[in-house]
Amino acid sequence: MTIEEQILNVSAKLFIDFGVKSVSIDDICARLHISKKTFYVYFKQKEDLLSAILREERTRREKKLAAIEADSKQNVINAMIADTRFFVGHKVERHMCFFYDLKKYYPNVFFEHKKEMAKVKKDRTERFLHKGIDEGLFRNDLNISTMALFLNMLSESFFEDFQKERKAPIGEIVNFLIDTLMRSIVSTEGLKYYEEMKKEIEI
Repeated sequence: MTIEEQILNVSAKLFIDFGVKSVSIDDICARLHISKKTFYVYFKQKEDLLSAILREERTRREKKLAAIEADSKQNVINAMIADTRFFVGHKVERHMCFFYDLKKYYPNVFFEHKKEMAKVKKDRTERFLHKGIDEGLFRNDLNISTMALFLNMLSESFFEDFQKERKAPIGEIVNFLIDTLMRSIVSTEGLKYYEEMKKEIEI
């Protein structure tokens, strides 16, 4: 592992465990037993480090989700639930604290990340919707671009509110959300499949 990769991995863990604001460059260098001079070879400031961590996270997430999407054994409903399970398994509650700090103390980095994520999510959601219509599992009267925007805005605002309220476990919240979203887009055949699948597995 290169020094740059070590800095990214260690600092990401420190930020998630202790908060973005409270972890300094000195803390990161001490943990890695490197000098600040070495740190600055790779990152000019903390904002650059945070941006790099988020780019790495987006890349890892998209590779995993692309593999789910490309699995020929998955129909679109299975793929969307697998996507949700991956999201839940990603320790979302801890990441929410990270993003709360990020938005408060480094808003430029936060909003740039949101902008990049919005592009990826829009494209991915539209692909899912097209796939679902082609498979006969989603309604064929859906306006793809409008529905993709609606689904992403709904999920985004839902989790922002959850971050404030925290009245239920994240798994329960995500299951409720996916169930609500699924019922808004499935066809009659898709609903039948979805209901049968829910009896066999826990979502």
